Amino acid sequence: MDSRIHGSALRNLKMFRDLVGPDPFPNVLLVTTRWSQAMKLKELTLAKSKESQLHTGEEFWAPMIRRGARVARFYDTRESAIQMVMSLIYQIPIVSQIQAELVDQTKNLSDTTAGIAVNEEDKRPERKYRDELAELQKEMDEAIAERRALSQNVLEQSRKMIEQRLGAINAERDLLRHDRLKARDHLRRETKSAKASQDGIASLPLAAEPTPALQLNPSARSGRPRFVVGVDYGTCYSALSFVRCYRAHPEDVNVVRTWPGRDGEWKVPSRIAYPIENERANLRENAWGYLVEPNMISSSWTKLLMQYDTERKVRFREDPSDDPTVDIHLPPALSAYDVATDLLRELYTWLTRTLIRHFSQEVLDHTPMDCWLTVPYAGSEQACSALRAAAHAAGFASRQGDTCTLISESAAGALTYLHESSKPHWTWSKWPKERTDELLQAKSRVMICDCGGGSVNGATYTVDIAEQTPLHEVPHTSFSGNCGSTAVDRNLYALMRKRFGRAFVAVEERRRGPGSRFMNAWETIKRSFGTHAGHQVYEIGPLVMRHLEDSEHYDADECMVLLTRDDVESLFTPVMTEIMSMISEVIERGGPIEVRRVTQRKAVQNADFWQRLVLSGGFANSKHLISQFEAWCAEHGDIQLICPDHP
Repeated sequence: MDSRIHGSALRNLKMFRDLVGPDPFPNVLLVTTRWSQAMKLKELTLAKSKESQLHTGEEFWAPMIRRGARVARFYDTRESAIQMVMSLIYQIPIVSQIQAELVDQTKNLSDTTAGIAVNEEDKRPERKYRDELAELQKEMDEAIAERRALSQNVLEQSRKMIEQRLGAINAERDLLRHDRLKARDHLRRETKSAKASQDGIASLPLAAEPTPALQLNPSARSGRPRFVVGVDYGTCYSALSFVRCYRAHPEDVNVVRTWPGRDGEWKVPSRIAYPIENERANLRENAWGYLVEPNMISSSWTKLLMQYDTERKVRFREDPSDDPTVDIHLPPALSAYDVATDLLRELYTWLTRTLIRHFSQEVLDHTPMDCWLTVPYAGSEQACSALRAAAHAAGFASRQGDTCTLISESAAGALTYLHESSKPHWTWSKWPKERTDELLQAKSRVMICDCGGGSVNGATYTVDIAEQTPLHEVPHTSFSGNCGSTAVDRNLYALMRKRFGRAFVAVEERRRGPGSRFMNAWETIKRSFGTHAGHQVYEIGPLVMRHLEDSEHYDADECMVLLTRDDVESLFTPVMTEIMSMISEVIERGGPIEVRRVTQRKAVQNADFWQRLVLSGGFANSKHLISQFEAWCAEHGDIQLICPDHP
C-alpha cells in the first residue's frame, strides 16, 4: 500500500486543516458528490442524511464550517463544476498556513504544522515494524539457544521480509521528501507566474500607465527560450501565431496559415460540428473550421453568448428581435462555455501539431509556452474570466511552466500597428511613407478601432517612439458596442423573417445558419458591397422555402432570395450609424491635445486630436465599412485612415 495516501478519512481531514490553517476557510468549498446518482436511484433522503452528518459532525466538517467554509453539491455536470469554480474566483485571496510558514516564517517543510503531522504518520509504521523486528530477534535468539533449526529458518525468513518492508518504507520516505521539495519549488514558480498573470488581467482595459506588453523592443524573460503564442478567438474567425524567442524580433513571428481542409488562409472559421447532430455526414469526431461543410449542423458565433450578462438578457426578453444571440445554435445539453472550450481545444491541438512540425516533439516538450489571449476591450469581467477558464480547460497553460495572459484586442492592434508602421515598405495606407514617418517622429495620437464579428471596440493611444514605452492609452477614450459584422447578419435574418415569416423560420438551421451556402453567398456580398454602383439586385442562395406565397423578393424557380442595393444598404446603415456615433462621442469626450510636428523647415504647433485611425478585425474587410470611414475622416479633418492588408 502507498504510505503517502493510506490512512483514514479523519486523518486526511486533520491534515487538510493543518495545511489551510484557521483563517482561509472562507475560501474553502466543501463538496459532496454523486447527487445525480442519488436522484436516479431515488435515494435523496439517504444522501441528505449523510450530508447532514458531515455538516454537523465535530469530527467531520462542523469545525471548518464554523470558521467560514461553504458547502456545495456536485451534480456530475460541467455546469455544476463551473458554478463552483466561479464562486471561488472572486473571493479575496487569503494566505494559507502552509504558505505563511514556508514563505513568511521561512520554516523548513518538515518543521511546519503539516510537515510535523506527516512525519509523525510516516514514523508510525516504522516504529511498528521495528517493534516486530525486535520481538522476532528475541524469538530467534531463543530458537538458536534451544537449537530448533526449523523454527529458526521460519523466523529468519520473517526477519528478511520485515527488513524489506522497512527498506521500502525508508525509500518511500526519501521519494516523498524529494517530491515535497520539488512541489515546493514548483509552487514558488507558479506563485510568481500567477502574480504576473494577475498583473496582466489588472491592466485590462489597458491603462494609460506603461505596461510590459507595450515595450517597443520587448525582451523575453531571462532563462531558456520560450514559445510566445497569440490566440485570437473571434466570433466569426480565429487566428493563431507563434514564435520561439529569446529576445526575438517581431518579424520572427509566424502566423498559422495552414489549417485542416484549407491552406493559405490567415484565419479559420470559429465553427464546430458535432457527430451527434450530423449522423448523415457520418462524422466520427468533431469537425471544425474549414472541415465543417455547408450541409452540416454546426455552432457559430458562440463567443457572443459568453459576452451577455443576465441584465442584458432580461432587457432582450422585452424585444427578442434585438437579442444578438437569438439566431445562435447550441447542441443539446451543451452550453456556450462547452462549445467554446471544444473549439479552443481544437485550436490548441492544431497549434501543438504545428509547433511539432516546425521544431520537434522534443523541443515542444522542453520549451515553456506563454499564451496571449485576446478579449474585447470593454468585455465584462465575468466574460473574460469564462473565456480564460475555457482556454485553460482546452489545454492552454496546462503544462508546467506555461502561462495564459489576457490582452485587449485594441492593445494587440496598437502593438501590431506600431511594428508595421516602422517597416521600410508601408502598405497599410494610401498616405505616403514620408507622411507616416513624420507622424511617428511626433508625439501624436492614434485610435485603434477593432471591428470584429461580435463587437466594435477600441481606444486611443499616444505614440512617442522616443520613449522606452512608446504607447500610452489616453484615459476616457475607450468605446465598445455590439455592432460587429454579425449585427449586419442579424439585420438580414430580421428582414428574412419580416418578408417570408414562417417559411424562412421553418428552414433547417444547417441550410440558413452561419456556414450554410445561403450565408456563404451573403458573406461574399457583404464583403464586396460598396466597391461599385452596379448589381442593383443581389441573389442569395440557394434557399428552399416551402409553402411560400409568390413574392417579388424570392425566385422560386432558382430558390434564390433577391435583395436590392437599397435592401443591402439598409442592413448596414444602423450598424454604421452606431459605430460612427461611438467614435464621434470619443472625440467630444476626449478633447484636443497639443502635438508638435517636426518638419524639415520648422516646428509647427498642431491641435489635432488624432492624426491616425487604424482599423483592425475581420469586419474591416468590408468595402462599405472602409468607404464610410474614409468619408468620416475627410469630414473630420486631416485624419489618416489606416487598414492592414489582413485585418
